[in-house]
Amino acid sequence: MSDGFEPQPWFRAKAYGYGWVPASWQGWLVTVAFMVLIIATSVLFSPADHGTPQAVALVLELRRKVGVDTLTPNPFMFYALMAFEALAFILVARALSRPIKPLD
Repeated sequence: MSDGFEPQPWFRAKAYGYGWVPASWQGWLVTVAFMVLIIATSVLFSPADHGTPQAVALVLELRRKVGVDTLTPNPFMFYALMAFEALAFILVARALSRPIKPLD
């Protein structure tokens, strides 16, 4: 039996366009965590080292500390990981939002 309590959605449909935007602090937390994950993946697993020599040295030092310096950069795996992270975020946002109402 339902007690009438309906949890607040973490994301809501955008007013214009397709997609969702954060509607609660939990939604913002998931969004920020996704951005941090994408940036970390870009820094640690990018198949190319672009930038100034100081930036490259910093990235290589970070990779060494984390233990991924011995991995051979693989562009396919990098893009597959990025796509997986984006798909996971989209599925979480969709699952934790109100259903989109069709236009009449």
